[in-house]
Amino acid sequence: MSTFIVLAALMLIAAVVMLVLPFLRAAKAEESDNPAHASPWPMVIIVAVLVPALTIWLYRDISTWSWDIPAGPGHASGMSGSDQAASLLEAAQTLEARLQAEPGDVEGWLMLGRTYMVMGRFDDAGAAMKRAVDLTDGKNPAIVGQYAEALTIADQGRLATETGPIFESLLEQNPDDQRGLFYGGLYAYEQERYELARERWETLQASNPPQSIRPIIEQRLMLVYEKLGVHPPGVVQMPPAMAAAQPAPPPNAAPPAPTPQAAAAPAAAPAEDDVIQLRVELADGLGQGKDLSRASLFVFARNSAGVGPPLAVVRRSAGELPLNMTLSDQNAMTQGTSLTDFAEMQLVARVSFSGGPAASAGDLQGKVSFSWDGDRDAVNLLIDEVVP
Repeated sequence: MSTFIVLAALMLIAAVVMLVLPFLRAAKAEESDNPAHASPWPMVIIVAVLVPALTIWLYRDISTWSWDIPAGPGHASGMSGSDQAASLLEAAQTLEARLQAEPGDVEGWLMLGRTYMVMGRFDDAGAAMKRAVDLTDGKNPAIVGQYAEALTIADQGRLATETGPIFESLLEQNPDDQRGLFYGGLYAYEQERYELARERWETLQASNPPQSIRPIIEQRLMLVYEKLGVHPPGVVQMPPAMAAAQPAPPPNAAPPAPTPQAAAAPAAAPAEDDVIQLRVELADGLGQGKDLSRASLFVFARNSAGVGPPLAVVRRSAGELPLNMTLSDQNAMTQGTSLTDFAEMQLVARVSFSGGPAASAGDLQGKVSFSWDGDRDAVNLLIDEVVP
């Protein structure tokens, strides 16, 4: 909000200057012809004071912004999920109209593309960012990376043929490019170049990436370690000879006593009231002919409008279906996010045959609305549709 206030103040100053300058120029011309002409300063002062005062009053009186509601995970911009969706749509329509009049505005196309991304309109995002790529002759790596990302999220199948080489090119220009490292790792993984995928994701993990993608990087690295048959860094594996030399405990041996540190700091479990109980099932006949054991199951919690990144996510094997599971703050995508901050949410279950969380044609999914005020029995989440 502070950024908006600064920009608004700068625009207000510019408006006052534009209104005042004509008075000063006219007065200067008349003074040269008639030195006794009245001073323009009274009118200049009135304009300089009245315009900002009226602007501030009108904004405070007409604006729908709630100045008393602090911004937070559950009160983003003081709006509910449906209000956010309406605001995004309005922003997109405003940008579309502006770009029709100014089609050469590179930043405008990028902003429209990012707005589409938040709205989940990934194909439209790719088209908007392609305009920015064309306007810069494909010479701006940051713009090219955003364009390739939008295409990949819209259809991960493009990674193998179209966008993978783009990310490779980005990494050649800048080996530390975070977007290139993430998607370049996916590209290497799909080509079964697991050592390269590991190198890229470990580099990304060490580069202080955004909190929202750290769990995804960790999940990807675990898949790579499994493929390579190695243990994650920091996990000390006892040599086989030493392990064989260790005497086996008696069958009735009691578990070892916890260390003082472990006893003093037990793992914090989420409160029962903060946990969403789920029963995830596949509709009859929907998965016929498909090897679900090789597919991934992603279960998301999203805001009620279904826009923006997930609030929480759990990944399981689709071969476990049907299954009972839970969603809680422990599955939050961003540290500090609490699901209870959102009175209503959309819960999504998706069977991904590509292994990625983004929806691809042929994936299976289902959605259900959830409210903390509703029935707290297990929520039935039925996967009952095919992603077109």
